[in-house]
Amino acid sequence: MSAILGNGRQDHASLIYYVIAIPVCAGVIAAFAAVGYAGRRVAAVSVTRRPRWLYGLAAVLYTVPVAAFARIAAAHIAAHAENDNSWAAMAGGILATLCAAGALFMLGRAIVPGRWRRAFWIFPPLWLDQELGQAATYHGSGAPMPQAPP
Repeated sequence: MSAILGNGRQDHASLIYYVIAIPVCAGVIAAFAAVGYAGRRVAAVSVTRRPRWLYGLAAVLYTVPVAAFARIAAAHIAAHAENDNSWAAMAGGILATLCAAGALFMLGRAIVPGRWRRAFWIFPPLWLDQELGQAATYHGSGAPMPQAPP
């Protein structure tokens, strides 16, 4: 019976925990904004095409942390059932999920052809838009694709 009653209970942290958590959360949000800004800037000036095998290698390398953190993330299920403090297991699950998403993005960049390849970039590089613009010709004749009337 105590397991049923204890499942909804959680010990709350002290006030100092919340005072520290606010600037940490603000710092994480600022870091994500800075990474997004830097990503847009780098994508805007990137004119060198990367070989596809490099994206395939990156996809394989992204799967290494997924394999390492998947076991840690599985411990979260057992810890949650026991109503245990499992912040490390949750962090491992978040890292495994982010690395799996990165692996899928890299794998898509490596193997998907044509205009669908653009879907695997958050900030598409300049060379990709130029490459897709050259590929969008009518039956390879060099003539531009016919446009639908407005």
